[in-house]
Amino acid sequence: MNYTDIKDFNPFIKIGSDWALLGAVMGERKNAMTVSWGEAGVLWNKPIFTVYVRPTRYTYHLIEGSDIATLSFFDESMKKTLSYFGRVSGKDEDKFAYSKIEHHIEDGALMFDRANLTLVGRKLYYSDIDPRHFKDEAIDLNYSGDYHRAYTYEIIKVCR
Repeated sequence: MNYTDIKDFNPFIKIGSDWALLGAVMGERKNAMTVSWGEAGVLWNKPIFTVYVRPTRYTYHLIEGSDIATLSFFDESMKKTLSYFGRVSGKDEDKFAYSKIEHHIEDGALMFDRANLTLVGRKLYYSDIDPRHFKDEAIDLNYSGDYHRAYTYEIIKVCR
């Protein structure tokens, strides 16, 4: 992987402010959800991204059953669509049909045609958030017992 492919990538802005779609495919099922919490960097001498998914999310089950996930970024004109993908569950309605977002599956990865950057990742590790380890009790205010699972992916492909 050539780091220059993502040299202008700022995770504080791209993930925290602009948001991203986390995409997963398992068999015939596919889904994406909006994420605004995550990291990107180097771990275990590999370029990685880490995302956080609650077990109550439909995407959680797809991520559990697949080793590939995508983290896709869009321009500001897609913010309304990203908001929709964060509010609505894929188990309740077909978000792809409703939003008419153009996408395709490539080598097991969910790709969005309007994304200006997609990180394709191979799952390396996961771990459940354990509230016993919070050093700031205010962190627990983000939860009502539905603690995230953290998934770390090796970035195996960058698409622009």
